[in-house]
Amino acid sequence: MKKYADQYCYTITMITPVGRRDGSLELNISHDEISGYLDILNHRNLLSGKILKHGWCELNGELVSLMRKSYYTAVGTFDSHSIQLMLKEAKNSYQLYGIAKDRGLESCTI
Repeated sequence: MKKYADQYCYTITMITPVGRRDGSLELNISHDEISGYLDILNHRNLLSGKILKHGWCELNGELVSLMRKSYYTAVGTFDSHSIQLMLKEAKNSYQLYGIAKDRGLESCTI
């Protein structure tokens, strides 16, 4: 299994029917478990997940907007440079991608 760092921080973009939405994503890795935060649509929400085989991951959480709340599952890949996910709700799917933040020796600041 691939060795992962303890923490990853990304500047992200999610493609929605009404346009691009920018935000940030923090992933904290412990063994094959993932926890963290998705900060998008003016809300910061907890997420959890796991590292799958062959460099893939699965994340679960809640998207909150001004109009509604919905639960999602996202599947994709990440590394120290970038992240690519397909985020699926009950009725909609969104592409989410991002690049790693240049944070030097500091922890994620989202």
